[in-house]
Amino acid sequence: MAIRSVTYYQAFCDCCGVDADYGDYAAWSTRHDAVEFVIDDWWCPGRFVTDPIYCLDCWAWAEDTPGYDPATQKPDDIVRTHPTGCKKGSNA
Repeated sequence: MAIRSVTYYQAFCDCCGVDADYGDYAAWSTRHDAVEFVIDDWWCPGRFVTDPIYCLDCWAWAEDTPGYDPATQKPDDIVRTHPTGCKKGSNA
């Protein structure tokens, strides 16, 4: 039997580091598929593959956060929430 190395992709949160739960799948064969899956699961992806991706615990719509100011924020602006234990930022 011959064995070879292959590359697969998993999305993970750029804030807390949690891996996406792909259910029956451990990973995807393309970056695009890994990102598409988390978009469908309501993770907050960037516009491009190189942009940050945040899990459901690490982002919220601006209007759903304390301190929302309609004069300076749109209700559908994405806000990084920095939950307790977040590796990259102050805890909120």
